[in-house]
Order: sequence, then C-alpha cells, then structure tokens
Amino acid sequence: MPRFLLQFVLFSALLCLAPASVSSQARGSSAKTIPIHYEQREISELVTAIARSTGRRFIYGDGLRGRISITVPGRVSRDEALALLDAALHIKGFAALPIGEDTTKIVPITEIKSGAPLTDKPLDPERERPITTMIRVTHADANSLATALRPYVAAEGLALPYSPTNSIILAGTEARVSRLMTIIRILDQAADENIMVRFLRHRSAPVVAKVLETTFNPGSVVVNHAGIWIDERTNQIVVQAPPAK
Repeated sequence: MPRFLLQFVLFSALLCLAPASVSSQARGSSAKTIPIHYEQREISELVTAIARSTGRRFIYGDGLRGRISITVPGRVSRDEALALLDAALHIKGFAALPIGEDTTKIVPITEIKSGAPLTDKPLDPERERPITTMIRVTHADANSLATALRPYVAAEGLALPYSPTNSIILAGTEARVSRLMTIIRILDQAADENIMVRFLRHRSAPVVAKVLETTFNPGSVVVNHAGIWIDERTNQIVVQAPPAK
C-alpha cells in the first residue's frame, strides 16, 4: 500500500469581526493527558474547555456557533486534543489557523458543508447524524490507510491521519463512519495480507459474497481462509486473503 501523507490545505480570508479570545490561566505541558468528554456543548464552550486544558489561546468571531459532542475513550495528549478540535471545527465549517507560537485563530471556511460531533460510543450503521471519532491503528500505517480510504469518504466527510499516535480521525454521518471503522479494523488486522474493497454496481453484495465463499473457502479448512464481509446498504464487499489466495 503506497504511503502518502494526507494533506489538507486550509485557507480562508480573515473576516472583519470583533474577535473574542480564550486563553489558559495555567499552561499545560505537552506530556499531560486530557480527558475529552463533551456532550452537546456550544462550540465556544468546547473551545474554552480545550484552551484551559491545553494552554492554547484561541481567537474567534461571533459566528462560531452550534452544538457538538466530543468524547474519546480514555485520555489523550495535548496535541491529540488540539487535532481532534481541529477536525471537529473543520467539519463544522471552520478552520483553525495558527497565528503564533501559542495562538490559533478560528475562521469560517466554505468547503465543508456539514458538522459532526465526536463520539466514542457504539455506532449505529443505520443513523445519518453527523459524528466524529478517532481510531488508533496498531499494525498498519495510519497515513497509508487514510490514503486508501479517500475513495470511500463522502464529500462532507473526513479521514485525517494523526501520525504521532498512528491514529485516524474520522468524520461524517454515523452510518458512513461506522463502515469506515470496519474497513480500518480489517485493514489493520491484515496489514501483511491482501485486501480488496469494492462497491458493486451490477451484482448484489450477498450474491457475490456467496460465490467468493464457495470459491475461496471450500469445506471446513481453516488454513489460508479468506475473510469476506459485506455492507448491504452500500452494496460494498471487503475481501481479506493471504497472498496464496
């Protein structure tokens, strides 16, 4: 799998707004871990909370409105917290632009069309509410996986690698993010095997899966067994198999 660095170039003209600023009274160290559990909070409140936890100063205008949820299992580093906030703001239609060593200006952007909270709760593959989450990759390379996911990320979604912890930040509808997380787990578990992910146009995924199951997994032999998964909603099929297959 080729390794490319997923880059998002964020640019927006600075707006003539009376800015508000948020800063920390106590600077946190980069080694400090932070709990991230915010349910349906105003964006400005969330920015304030993360500013206090990380020591980062944020400047933004009156247009920074709306509610989002950000919850991540366990605790995260200062840099991870800032990366998660950046992703949530990006999906909400804002860009976090560093303007100094410890200051970030939040400005609107027009490329992103919808917002997404961040959650660590079990995802419902049938729901269309916007969410954001982060998944840590164990065996594969997060940058490579994010690149491989590009064809399957909707225009309003996001699959952003966070290299320091080999993680991927996902944003989009709950249904789509749930499917992307399934693909990531499969790809991660089979980092040394061949993986095929396809959206079928002319045949149904269950029918194709049965044919592949008969072809690649005859009988009850477990050795060199091929893993086959389907998503009937998107008519998508994922096949995991060792090189011998």
